[in-house]
Amino acid sequence: MVGLIKHKVRRHPSDCVNCGVCKARCPIYKETSKESYGARGRMALIKAFSDGELIDTKQLSERLFSCLLCGACNKSCPLNIDLTRSICEIRGLLKHKDKKTHLLSYLIKYGFRNPKNIFKGIGFFDYLCQHLPFKEKLDNLRRRYGLKITPSKTSLVDTITLSKAKESIGRVAVYPGCSVNYLFASMGISLIEVLNQLNYDIVIPRKYFCCGAPQFAMGFLKEAENIARKQIEVFQSFSLDAVVSLCPTCVHMMSDVYEILIGETIQGIIDANRFIAKHTKNILDISDNISSLYTDNMVIYHQPCHSKNYINAGNEIPSLLKSVGLHLHYDDTCCGFGGTFRFIQTGLSNMLTSRIKQRYSQSGLVITSCPNCIIQFRNHNINSKHFIDIIKYAMKG
Repeated sequence: MVGLIKHKVRRHPSDCVNCGVCKARCPIYKETSKESYGARGRMALIKAFSDGELIDTKQLSERLFSCLLCGACNKSCPLNIDLTRSICEIRGLLKHKDKKTHLLSYLIKYGFRNPKNIFKGIGFFDYLCQHLPFKEKLDNLRRRYGLKITPSKTSLVDTITLSKAKESIGRVAVYPGCSVNYLFASMGISLIEVLNQLNYDIVIPRKYFCCGAPQFAMGFLKEAENIARKQIEVFQSFSLDAVVSLCPTCVHMMSDVYEILIGETIQGIIDANRFIAKHTKNILDISDNISSLYTDNMVIYHQPCHSKNYINAGNEIPSLLKSVGLHLHYDDTCCGFGGTFRFIQTGLSNMLTSRIKQRYSQSGLVITSCPNCIIQFRNHNINSKHFIDIIKYAMKG
């Protein structure tokens, strides 16, 4: 399933002509109105740093670590400049300039070698919040840094590795990603049940690795390359029609970024919403109308940044949800999570989510296709579900 693919031709920030199209799309610039915190400003900083006109200061680190890596700048750039890739490369040189960034970088570098330990730590922290005398202070800290979600008691890969359909038409691997594997195992089970009903046998490789997105985001490029090679080795050992993931960040990493890092990618890797959308007719044939479930409040479909800006997911899933009876309002504003951004730029992250919460205040439910957006929403008490849970509910049996 793995093949060599030519690199996509993307240009460097040194080619920027300062047109400002990227700035207009940058969520952080919209929030701060500061040039150096916007996409065009970061482009200029990278050019100056590369030319030796700037040194690696804490101020430079703060600007480049204030990027969400949402991809809006890449997608809007008329010159096809890959700004987010350049930011990640420069971050590798700057992560030691700020104490918080420095600590987080090494937590990611060493902790995500075995992500199970990271989420066990979150579970233990959650236990402390519930039982120690200073519970309130710990609880505030947990809420501040987006640790309000309690890890699943058993990870998905420890729960199930093979699930057969009654009348199989193919074999699909499910790659859960860390959020689904350790926090939302029930989402993974929903995906497996839906795919089984679509007559696919499901396999989940027991040998699990993080996709490498946190390492790449912090500038640990060699570590991300090593992970890419390990992932490819794992999926090479299976004969598969597709590798399906519920996380658009993982899909972008395992396709586009692996290609950039090592010139190879996992063929057949596909986001769940695109795979499910290909089977819309079959799903509708075995689904009930669920319009009666959400009649009192507005339902919003939130399109994640990585779905919109990197893997180019369209409106197929909102259309499918409308077909099973939901009256949806569409929104594609950034939720404010941004992976490592949530922990480095906590104030900005909360500000972005607070604004989106105001728009969602009349909604009884927010549906999305990204488990990381759900972490952010639930941390801010926004009722949210992954679309796969809705599809599973609608499907008969």
